[in-house]
Amino acid sequence: MKSKPLLLFLFLTLFSRVALAQASVATSDNKDSPLFSGASLEKQYYASFPVHPELFNGPEYMDYSKKYFKREGHQFFESPDKQRGTIYYTNHFFENVQLIYDVVTDKLILQHPTTPLLLSLINERVEYFTIAKHRFIRLADDSAVAKVISTGYYEVLVDNKVQLLARRSKQMQEKIETSHINIEFYLNDKLFLKKGGIYYPINNKRAIVNLLSDREAELKAYSKANKLRFKKSRREADIMQLTEYYCSLASR
Repeated sequence: MKSKPLLLFLFLTLFSRVALAQASVATSDNKDSPLFSGASLEKQYYASFPVHPELFNGPEYMDYSKKYFKREGHQFFESPDKQRGTIYYTNHFFENVQLIYDVVTDKLILQHPTTPLLLSLINERVEYFTIAKHRFIRLADDSAVAKVISTGYYEVLVDNKVQLLARRSKQMQEKIETSHINIEFYLNDKLFLKKGGIYYPINNKRAIVNLLSDREAELKAYSKANKLRFKKSRREADIMQLTEYYCSLASR
């Protein structure tokens, strides 16, 4: 099964060279044409493919949840359905691609446009992506952030004077029945605030107010006036709202 993406990539690479050669021949007869330029040839080359061949270099994605007898929930961000998005991959920007994000394995999945094949993109080659209007960036841990930030994708919720990030994640729990095994997926999201180049975990109202203490009085007054309770069902939304308000104060 792993050979399928490789064969597909080799086929598309060969086809791309033929397409590029044909484009060069077609334009060489009319060197005064605006098509006769490096930029236009490159554009014509990219237009030869529904999806650029650079994307076809990951292993095939296998849906591991299907081995279970019954499933509660799923392993994907928001929806198991493919969603339109964009991606910056191998130093190229691609738009209008069909993506799924597996938040259990932290894998970005690409739907091939003309076959049922699903590919797992190589994480190290992804700089950022969007899916269903949510923006994600990839962070790599180092000695400065390793105790707080682990390598992976983070959704950018606020990006201003400070940055509020969400680490989307789900846990799997197997349930053994008499003759089969079921699986349940449950959310395990975490929030982080980046201030002054340092990342901090955010779990509650006290944590966010302490980090933004230079505006503590205004934040407490705003929380009270807007009835921000920071309960589990509204915790992320309230933290996001309070962070956005803090950023708005900086511009006043």
